[in-house]
This record gives sequence, C-alpha cells and structure tokens, in this order.
Amino acid sequence: MTIVRRVLMVVSLLAVMGTMRTSLANAAPLLHRRTFALSVLKRYSPQGFYIVHTYEHTPWSYRLGDHSIQFGKANFMDFVPGHTRLSVITALGTAVHESTHNFSRKLSWLLLSKSKRPWISSLAVPIRIGEICLVRLTPWFPSAEIAPLIPNAVRDLRFSTYVSPSNPDQSTQQIGIYGLLDEFNAYYHGTHTAVDLYGYFAHRAATSPADWLAWIQSVEPVISARGQFKIFILASLIWARQHHPARYAGFLANHEAVQAFLKTDAGWVRLLSRYKKLKARLVAHLRREGQKVSEGARFFTIGTCGVGTARQSVTACRKVLDSPRFVRMEGRLEKAAETH
Repeated sequence: MTIVRRVLMVVSLLAVMGTMRTSLANAAPLLHRRTFALSVLKRYSPQGFYIVHTYEHTPWSYRLGDHSIQFGKANFMDFVPGHTRLSVITALGTAVHESTHNFSRKLSWLLLSKSKRPWISSLAVPIRIGEICLVRLTPWFPSAEIAPLIPNAVRDLRFSTYVSPSNPDQSTQQIGIYGLLDEFNAYYHGTHTAVDLYGYFAHRAATSPADWLAWIQSVEPVISARGQFKIFILASLIWARQHHPARYAGFLANHEAVQAFLKTDAGWVRLLSRYKKLKARLVAHLRREGQKVSEGARFFTIGTCGVGTARQSVTACRKVLDSPRFVRMEGRLEKAAETH
C-alpha cells in the first residue's frame, strides 16, 4: 500500500505546496516526532492509536506447541517521513495502515495462545477498539487468477500491485482472498485515521486553505480502495465458485472470515458517509470565510489551487458492484453469516 498511496499523495501535495502557503508546512521542525504523532493519534484517532499501541505493547515472541515465532520490532514512525507537523499528520493514515498489517499477524499468535485453537495460520482482523475477528486461513489460490473478472474501468496501480501481474511474494498471491481481506481492512483503518484528523485541522485557528487541501489529499487517494478491494474479494469468490468449489465452500463456512469482510465493509460505509459530511462542513466553513470552493469529477479546489479526487474511480467501482453477479455473491455472504 505504501508505494501506491505515496505516489498519489506526493504529486498532488507538491503542487499544493508550490503555490499556496501552508501554516503547518512552514512551522518550525518537530523535535519529538514520535511523541507528537502518538499524542495526535490518541486525541483525534483513538481507533488508530489502539492499533499502534496494541501492536507495540504485546509480546514479541510466541510458542504454540512445536511452532514458535519472533516478531521484529517494527516502528510505525518508519512510515512517517519529514519533520514538520504537516508531513507527520498527513502520513499517519499510512502509518496506521501498515501497523494494521503488523497487528493482524502478531495479535493472531497472541489470541491463538489464549484460545488453544488447533491451528496456526490465521489473521487477527481488527474491526474497532476491542473487537477482533480471529480468521483461520483456509486453502486458496493466487489472486492473479481472478484478473479476467476485473473490468478495465477499475484496473489501476492497486490492480497491478495486488492482483496482476503483482508479485509472487505478495500476500494476495500467497494466501489469496485472505491477503485481499487483510488489505481491505488495513486500508479501512488507515483511511479512518486520515478522516479522523479533520479534528486536528479544525481545532487549529491558523489552519490555511492549503492545509485543508493537504487533509483532503490525505483521504481522497484511499477512499476508492473500499470499492476496489470489495470487487477483488467478491471476484475471488465468484471465480472460486466456478473453478475451486471446495475452497469456495470452505470460505463460506469460515464464519470469522465472512464476519471480518462484512463488518469491515459496514465500517467503510459509515466512514465514507462521515467523510462526506465533514467535507460538506469544510466547504461551508471556507465559503463563509470568503473562499471560492468547488468540487468536480476530478478536482477539489480552493481558490486557484486544488487536488485530485477519487470520484471517477468510486463511480466506476459502484457500477461494477451493482452488477448482478457481484450483488448475488454479496447476498450469498450475507446468507452465510446468518446461518452460523
């Protein structure tokens, strides 16, 4: 995810920084980046803080029967470049996204050690603070197989990174649909944090139009991930039903996996609704301040400067998800959830 997000973000932010003054970007460099980042997460994004804090404060090594593992002590600040408040704030979504991957792997061992379940391969998929789905990994196939089901309209850098041609070492190839679910969930939590940080900007009296564009740009490149990964996951199930019926049946019988998908998607729906309302509030605020604000199919602008939006990608994804076979497959998942 890091490369995909940063390519989209950096290009637009450079355009913004080159033409508008940002009070946050021009502030004095931070001397204690990590302390600042954690304090902002704790105050404005409790869910993001929960993921980072839980990951960092659980044991680093585990033994389950004949199996043992030692986790490397990853630092979420490795995904936070720069030394200004703006560079730190706008990278926290990426940091939480990557921490979610680490959380899912590490916490699965912690939960397995407590539950004494007779299997090892799993993901601990966080839903919200204190709620985790411990998902057993059942046999699947590389996600490259589903490429024929993905319309050209929704093929972009995420498609090539996670589906095809991808990389054989990518989790979406190694564990298939479970790697897609892991990304779907990590993008959700990273985007949740990015949206949460509206509060940080809103509480600063000196927030400039360029600062607000930076907030918009920290969210827009990732909101389309909801539709894209939902398409990838449902396409994987459609393909499995046709070509790998035993594995398809195994997933539908995997209650925690089905719940993790449906609950993450429900979280996405709430989050995107909230983002829409916050953006409308921002537009109203800026117009009261005398700023000219507009949002079209491709750009969100304040005055003469703007950043790209995800509207076209979101619309393309919605069209695919509204097609009959994708609607039917989502219905089968909902029915499977009800039968457990």
